[in-house]
Amino acid sequence: MSSENGVNPPAPNPSHNSSFSLLSVLGRERLTGPNYMDWMRNLRFTLRYENKEYVLDEQIPTINDNSTQDEIEAHQKHYDDANKVSCIMASSMSPELQKTFEFTWAYEMNQQLKEMFQAKASKERLDVVKSLMACKLKPGASICAFVLEMKGYFDRLESLNMVFDAELSINIILSGLPADYNQFVLSYQMNEKETSIMKLHSLLQTSEQGIKKIDVPSILAAPVLTVGHNAKKKRLLIPTGKERP
Repeated sequence: MSSENGVNPPAPNPSHNSSFSLLSVLGRERLTGPNYMDWMRNLRFTLRYENKEYVLDEQIPTINDNSTQDEIEAHQKHYDDANKVSCIMASSMSPELQKTFEFTWAYEMNQQLKEMFQAKASKERLDVVKSLMACKLKPGASICAFVLEMKGYFDRLESLNMVFDAELSINIILSGLPADYNQFVLSYQMNEKETSIMKLHSLLQTSEQGIKKIDVPSILAAPVLTVGHNAKKKRLLIPTGKERP
């Protein structure tokens, strides 16, 4: 990026329908490194709205003396857009990163940032996936806490650019339920065609209340019935020597 263009973007001018009306989105949080995935997602949202996201993934086309007028105009548009995006990206970074990318075009900046920070994001995705798959509801534990924990993993993976569709997310949650919920899972799979995690959460809470109502009396009654039954068996099986002929 040529130095005469400067680093900081021009201030938006609403009266002239200025580009980057969503610049404030990026201004909320500067890129520092660990927040790369969140920062990049916000950047792409902003550029997509402004129809300038392409400059992150495409290099500025070259032109020569034989270029057509359309090619020259395409080059100029890409050049102008890339210059603005480069300024936007640099101005929304920490001072340390600004010094590194002060005179770097948007495409090259994007490639270098991937090399610097995406490997770390990939490791974090793997760690979150491991935690997600290992998450199981322990008997007697809160179904509410379990579903919210699972949703937290899905939300974190989404922020790391790994998105599970609703059906897969729900199947993963159902696979983490203990045997007490087998009847619920069977009924759900037979009757529910389409739902969300939060609707599933509500259904599971209702099922949890029913399971608790069944478990409480059986826990209290089991020792009494067992003792009585065993005592009866002992009276019948242990000879006393006083049996009648």
